[in-house]
Amino acid sequence: MTKHRTETQLTLTDLIDASSSCPFCLSRAERDPVFTIQQKPLIQWLFCTQCKAYSASMMPTEQFLESYYRNYYDETQSKITVGRPERLARHIAQLLPENSKTTLKILDFGGGDGTLAKVLAEILRQKHPTTDFKITLVDFNQEKDAENEFLTFHSEPSLTAVKNQKFDIILASAIIEHVPEAHHLLQELFDLLADKGTLYVRTPYVTPLKKLFRHYPLKYPMHVHDIGPSFWNRVAKRYSNPLEILVSQPSLVASGFSKKKWLRSCVAHTLKLPTRMEKQLRNNPTDYFWNLMGGWEILFRKKNE
Repeated sequence: MTKHRTETQLTLTDLIDASSSCPFCLSRAERDPVFTIQQKPLIQWLFCTQCKAYSASMMPTEQFLESYYRNYYDETQSKITVGRPERLARHIAQLLPENSKTTLKILDFGGGDGTLAKVLAEILRQKHPTTDFKITLVDFNQEKDAENEFLTFHSEPSLTAVKNQKFDIILASAIIEHVPEAHHLLQELFDLLADKGTLYVRTPYVTPLKKLFRHYPLKYPMHVHDIGPSFWNRVAKRYSNPLEILVSQPSLVASGFSKKKWLRSCVAHTLKLPTRMEKQLRNNPTDYFWNLMGGWEILFRKKNE
């Protein structure tokens, strides 16, 4: 499965002050401190009243993050970013609208070894046997290029290498919360969408749980942001790209009901159920009364320009 570092004590040389403006909406309005993450140096968890995002007041430097993520995966394990990629891939395939193109270009951003994108392509190929797939993985951890009868796979270290391309499907599963310069990142991802292309995003949203349970982990510096429905349901209006929201809902519970994980899965499903009911009863509200769902997913589609 995945690697396993979560909490790390950072020094001033590892940090950049990010308290003056919101990393998502760039607002310079004062943000409210919610928690103290670290005392020396002081790092706080801040809430932006403008875009509804939570972010750290001090961000890890680029050098720190590059070192951190190049050693992110245990060498004895697969480089995957979700425990059951087949389950998540099937879920995403059900959310995606039909696409009649004979070749689909998929960008897997921060996808570890690209397993999620590869499995998704296999599932979509079953539905459309004549469709070919071109997968580009962007991740610190580089993977070997590969090719078979319907799929080509290529790996790049950053989005800069693909800035002149357009993609039909972009996957950003459990990655936005890791990137300090979030506003710029979202702009890059939106710009990479082809006409009618779709962007799937999944992020944790645990601050409400942390408020109730003091020891609930924020996982800093692995996670430098926390964003839920109030943020995602507003975000498209902050960018010039013509975007529409196809799906906005509590994220999939990726864990199954094995002996080791059945309790965790039961709790996760139970916490998400009130939000799913509220979504139906209130017809997709922008803000939810029940915010203990633990994570959110959203599917954007780019309109024809």
